[in-house]
Amino acid sequence: RFKGCPLTTIAFRDGILAADTQINIGNIKVAGASKIVALPNGDVLACAGHLDKVALAQAFFGQKNWKDKIDEAPIWEDGFEAILVSKGKLYYCTRNCVPYSVEHPFLSVGSGTDIAMAGMYTGLSAYDAVMLASELDIYTNNKVQVVNVQDIQKEAVAKRAGRTINRKAASKAIN
Repeated sequence: RFKGCPLTTIAFRDGILAADTQINIGNIKVAGASKIVALPNGDVLACAGHLDKVALAQAFFGQKNWKDKIDEAPIWEDGFEAILVSKGKLYYCTRNCVPYSVEHPFLSVGSGTDIAMAGMYTGLSAYDAVMLASELDIYTNNKVQVVNVQDIQKEAVAKRAGRTINRKAASKAIN
C-alpha cells in the first residue's frame, strides 16, 4: 500500500484545502512545511510527495498556460500526488502530473487518504478529516494548514486587476 505513496494527508471539501505539515527524511520526522501553495496564475496546488517533485510540479502548474503544455508535464514512476484547484474546478494529479477533473464533493491524497475520505464521507470537514488521519496514520501529524481556495483565487483576480483585498490570512497553521 505505501510503496511509492506520499507520506502525508491532504484533503479538500467545501472550498477548503487542509494538509498536515509533517516532513519525513527516511523514518525520521523533521520540521514541518506548507504543502498548499497559491500559484502566480491564481491556481491553488497541494502536493504530497518528494520535495524535488513538488518543486517541479509547482513550477509546471505555476505557468500561465500550463494547459497548453500538458504534454510537457513531468512524469515520475511514483512518489507524487496532488490536488489542484484551477478556476473553481477540482483536479486530482497522480504520478504523471496530468490533472484529472474530479466531479466529487471531496477528495484526499497521501498515505492517510483512506482515513480522510472515510471521515469526509461521514460528514467531516477537510480539516477534521486530516485530524482524524493524524490519529491513525503515522505519516500524518496534527499541525494542519488550512486554506480557503476561494479567498486565494479572488485575491489573484484582484491582483491582476491592480486591486488589493483586505482579508485575514487565507492560510494558517492550527495546532
